[in-house]
Amino acid sequence: MDIAANLGRTLVRIMIFIGNLFPLFMAVFIIYLGSPYSFFTVIIMLVSLLLLFYWKTLLKASYKPGSRNTKALEIKNSTDSSSAIIGYFLTYTVSIPSVSVVGGIKGLVILFILLIMIYLVLYENKIAFYNPFLFLFKYKMYQIETTEMALGYLITKVNGIEFKPQGTINAVQIDDFIYVARRMPAGIS
Repeated sequence: MDIAANLGRTLVRIMIFIGNLFPLFMAVFIIYLGSPYSFFTVIIMLVSLLLLFYWKTLLKASYKPGSRNTKALEIKNSTDSSSAIIGYFLTYTVSIPSVSVVGGIKGLVILFILLIMIYLVLYENKIAFYNPFLFLFKYKMYQIETTEMALGYLITKVNGIEFKPQGTINAVQIDDFIYVARRMPAGIS
């Protein structure tokens, strides 16, 4: 893979991570409301909101039947990974107190240093793509083991149906270990 492709993937990962933090940036805006930094926090909050919708649009648009990015995955094992969303809330429990206690520009600098560290930890553990808003949009994430890959994730939209993905499914790879399947084939339970 060339440098441009790696840079592009890294930018998309960072954009998705920032979009995932919309509630945090909204809380920071409220904390800084009326301060000289409130305009800056409004900009960050709005950018984060736009990136959140970018993530949803990316998921929706990424799966096109017959696309050259579509590949058949032979899933050997899968588990619902909804409980791993706890790492997402770690971001809030660490970040909000540091911003509200320190305040001012120092609080914002500490926030961004913490977010960089949290991003690196979440990405290294392959959970930087978790987002509670995906659950609100009726998406679910499954940790999968395939014949080609020891660990990956499958994001799919399921309307209130509980199932365990197994067998062969068609999915689109949107990252090294993230796949999107729009619909599950009949017979998966």
